[in-house]
Amino acid sequence: MKTRSRLDISLLFLLIALIGFLAICVFYLVHNAHWMVGDEAIVIFHTGMGKAFSPLGFDGMVTSYGRLYPLAYSLYNVLLLFYKGYVPPSAIYTLHGIALVILSVAFLILALRILRDIARPWQCATAFFFVVICVFRVYTEFITCYTGVWIVYLFLPIFLLFSCRFMENEKWVDGIIALLAINYINYCYETVFTIPLAIGMCSLIFNYKKMTPKKRLFSWLLTGSGILFLLIYAVVVLPNAHSFYQHYGTTTFIGNTFKMFFANKIYWFASVVLIIRLIEIVFKKKPYTFYDSLLLASFAYFLGAAVLKLNYTYYYNIGALIGLTASLYFLKNWMKPQWVCLIMLAFAIFYGRKIPGVIQSYQKARVDTFKEMTTLSTLLDEGENLFWYEPPYEGDSPSYLDLRETSKVRIEVYLSWMKQHDVSISGQPFFDGSKGVWLVYPGNDSDVPEIPSGLAQNSPVFSTSGIVGYQCE
Repeated sequence: MKTRSRLDISLLFLLIALIGFLAICVFYLVHNAHWMVGDEAIVIFHTGMGKAFSPLGFDGMVTSYGRLYPLAYSLYNVLLLFYKGYVPPSAIYTLHGIALVILSVAFLILALRILRDIARPWQCATAFFFVVICVFRVYTEFITCYTGVWIVYLFLPIFLLFSCRFMENEKWVDGIIALLAINYINYCYETVFTIPLAIGMCSLIFNYKKMTPKKRLFSWLLTGSGILFLLIYAVVVLPNAHSFYQHYGTTTFIGNTFKMFFANKIYWFASVVLIIRLIEIVFKKKPYTFYDSLLLASFAYFLGAAVLKLNYTYYYNIGALIGLTASLYFLKNWMKPQWVCLIMLAFAIFYGRKIPGVIQSYQKARVDTFKEMTTLSTLLDEGENLFWYEPPYEGDSPSYLDLRETSKVRIEVYLSWMKQHDVSISGQPFFDGSKGVWLVYPGNDSDVPEIPSGLAQNSPVFSTSGIVGYQCE
């Protein structure tokens, strides 16, 4: 009876802690919900204006840049069932909040399953800290809507949970859910295909003889989903690609790979676990497991992102979460529960230390951006003309021209959403002193033409996201 009571208390504390934690996280997703001026324009132009995202054409794939992501934003279409016409940003972030809760619950169930054979108090505490780490690693992608990668984070733990369940009970309902989840996110983010491909191939190569027919078929289907994506990519994208998705200013492949590896501490940890597992399997003849395939898949994903020279750590979080999941499984076999819990706590504190600052900065950016855009909208209402200053550019940085052009579009889209009709800003190659508000994107390139003295002598009436507006009387 005492044991039962102790178990219930542990679970009760876990649920209270999780609910409180998620309540705070979700609150700051929805609080002061306003658009930002950036790639959010993609969502504003579609969902914000009541238009559905389509898996075809520019909506879902940009083949000229070597990209293929037809389902990247499709989940936003759910909001159109509840709104007719223009959709507010509060609805967008409410959807993000629901997704974050589902992600957390899936990771919690997965962690409790992995840790089910250790004492309940340590199991609950470790599972909670594991969820905290996962949420903190992806929170930035939920607090903004500049990318649809949050959809990947939503379905990734679902895939991991049901894959692990299938490998234990071999129930096809679990296998089908896992396959549906991974095949969906394959087409949300290009590098995701490396995950099913690596998991399937590694399982078949290293554990084929010990697998049951169902597990072999599941592994073949995972491998096939990755190969299918590659075939579609080869047929649809490669013939039309003029360049490939690489961020401006990246270093060499080797330099960027080391930079991203050292920036992501979970990969340090997973590397140690991988080395130990290699020693155990090769020299101690320990059996190969499904979690070994997950561990190898996390590094396969890392290499896939590195090949594209993606140079922000958030691109690598997908693989990092898989590596963390696999590492948790092996840690609980190697260490006492207290030490496993302490390691998860340390990572939770490490990744959580910057979250208050992230929340504060995004809250301020939301409010400030909305205030500036309201000012610009009010000037339009008062009959002011808007001009976009775009003088000839003789520099050699394609990123400047690209950002100048996209910045203009972003402002137009935001204003169109606010005014609920199309707003077009006249592009002007030269400053002629016309009365109105001149919007300038100066950039930080030494070759960028200087702002005309006739504009620069005035105080800015608008400033956000590197765009400055001067009023010419």
